[in-house]
Amino acid sequence: ICGSCVMPPEYCAYGPDFETHCIPWLKINHPRIFEKLHGNKKAMNAIDDDIDAAREGGAEEEGPIEPWNTHQRLTAFYT
Repeated sequence: ICGSCVMPPEYCAYGPDFETHCIPWLKINHPRIFEKLHGNKKAMNAIDDDIDAAREGGAEEEGPIEPWNTHQRLTAFYT
């Protein structure tokens, strides 16, 4: 289960927080699963650079981004 969106990793891509929360969490906590599910996609390269910079301490710390609550998700999808 993804620690960010609480869905199975196979379904994270269908959630609204996939790029901002799930990808970084999967890459750090379960790199094998991430590689199996998303390893051949070119869109992940930019996120790779951001995560590597954050690990090295080169990125400025903005603090954690809070996941959307149920109301925010419903509003984003149905309005």
